[in-house]
Amino acid sequence: MSQKPSLPQSLETVQLVLTGNTWDEDALYYFYPNIRELLLTDMEVAEPPGQTFHYADYNVGLLAIIVERTTHRTVSEYLQEKIWKPIGMEYPATWSLDSVQDGFELTHVALNARAIDFAKFGQLYLDKGDWNGRRIISERWVTESTAPDPNDQRPWADMGCRRRSGAMNGSARHHQAVPG
Repeated sequence: MSQKPSLPQSLETVQLVLTGNTWDEDALYYFYPNIRELLLTDMEVAEPPGQTFHYADYNVGLLAIIVERTTHRTVSEYLQEKIWKPIGMEYPATWSLDSVQDGFELTHVALNARAIDFAKFGQLYLDKGDWNGRRIISERWVTESTAPDPNDQRPWADMGCRRRSGAMNGSARHHQAVPG
């Protein structure tokens, strides 16, 4: 029997909550007019949180809901305040929406930004979260978010951002590449 997810009571439990979920990533998620509703009703807890990491776009969507509810802002607004403005991005960052009516940002894909701003974001990571002497992202987060998971034995587990000889290299789920 499926359990409906509940939002964590503290930020310390977010990482735990985002493990143990299974979710069928079919076309419904990409074209559903109210993804927020879908995220909160169409999920099965396969095992207790924290045991095994299962990548799923669901987790990114759930994290977006957590950011919305804890900051009382959209993810774009939060990104603007915490990263975009402090490093002087040239254009606003936004995500495409699931629908005008729902207004849920598609945070698992569809970040709209200019190449110059993506380059600045990449430089922020290359500088381990520091921008001109100001700490924007914790160095620990940069390291953890770019390190491969040694326990992930899936054949495609090396996809995504990771460090190679001190340079960033990114690839996406459909094999688009960003050379490092």
